[in-house]
Parts: sequence; structure tokens; C-alpha cells
Amino acid sequence: MEDFGQTMGRWGVGQGPYLVLPFLGPSNLRDGVGKLPDFYVRSMIQDEVLSDDVRIATTVAWPVDTRANTSFRYYETGSAFEYRMVRWLYSTKRKLDVEQ
Repeated sequence: MEDFGQTMGRWGVGQGPYLVLPFLGPSNLRDGVGKLPDFYVRSMIQDEVLSDDVRIATTVAWPVDTRANTSFRYYETGSAFEYRMVRWLYSTKRKLDVEQ
């Protein structure tokens, strides 16, 4: 599934610094900023399709669901270099996603 972070990468925007977003897991600046248009478009679609109560519930549950479906967890390998390894893996994966 493509997102706006991949679109910006295709347009030549660099990844920027690596960061870990609360509830959402690892990211970089480009992908973190790309989540804003993704969220906005998703909410516009929901406004057209869903009732107010269901829309509010899905908006509140979205970060929790996203975090639950992110298989990333720190401290699983016991390595002193786990942060560096996760950063490298995430950055490489996103680079490959953009190149597709």
C-alpha cells in the first residue's frame, strides 16, 4: 500500500532524520510528515461514508490499530546495537518501497 511519504520520496524528497513516533513506531521525517496528508484524506473519505459516531471511533482507534499491526518492538534481540539495526532496516525498507 502506497502512502504520501513514498510519493514524496519518488519526487526526490530525502528521508531526513530517523525518529520513533509514539504509537506508530519507527519513521523518518519525510514519512512522519507524509502521515498528515494520509490522515486528512482518510478523514475526508470517512466524512462522506461513515456516521459521526463511527467516524470518531475509527479516528481514535486508528493509531492504536496502526501500532498493533506494526511488528516492530525494541529490546527483542538483546543487542546493544538494536536501535542502530532497526534504524538501518527501516531506512532500507522505505528506500526500497520508494524505488518500486
